[in-house]
Amino acid sequence: MNQQSSNGEQRTIEIPDPVTVRDLAAALDMKFYIVVRDLMELNIFASLSTPIDFSTARSLCSRYRVVSRKII
Repeated sequence: MNQQSSNGEQRTIEIPDPVTVRDLAAALDMKFYIVVRDLMELNIFASLSTPIDFSTARSLCSRYRVVSRKII
């Protein structure tokens, strides 16, 4: 999956800390089950409403080549 914009720059999203799996999937414009699957690969078993910390969300974003910023 290529998340780069048409001009070649990486896409950036802003997410809160913590962020739910549902909200992270929506911000990434991905199906929630893909995010859940990738969390399981990190040995994190989560449902849609499970909050995950920013560092975990950031590592998932980098996996999808998306830059994440924390909303304060």
